[in-house]
Amino acid sequence: MRYRKIIIIAAVILVLAAIGSVTSKKQAKETELSRSAIAETVETVAPTATPEPTPKPPATPKPEPTAPPAKDYVLNTSSMKFHKKTCSSVKDIAEWNRKDFTGTRDEVAAMGYEPCGRCNP
Repeated sequence: MRYRKIIIIAAVILVLAAIGSVTSKKQAKETELSRSAIAETVETVAPTATPEPTPKPPATPKPEPTAPPAKDYVLNTSSMKFHKKTCSSVKDIAEWNRKDFTGTRDEVAAMGYEPCGRCNP
């Protein structure tokens, strides 16, 4: 009796294994067929026409860099600092050390003057 149960269980296991392998083979075949169908569909689809690019407007010429505008500065000839006219330090400059200058910041720096630490012109 005991051997009979073992034989029946073994037979059931074999049947289930056979069904599983048949099912997996069937799934593999279906997957292969669906892949080939997709490949055929991709090959038969006609390429779409690409729209023509819209013409770009003509480039506008870039303006040439202009020199920075001239500004009014106050120079302290003894300390070699330059200030904005509105700087609070300007009132402390003695008349004989003070010089008014109109030009660019680079021109003042080229003359050897340093910017004021307070107004930072």
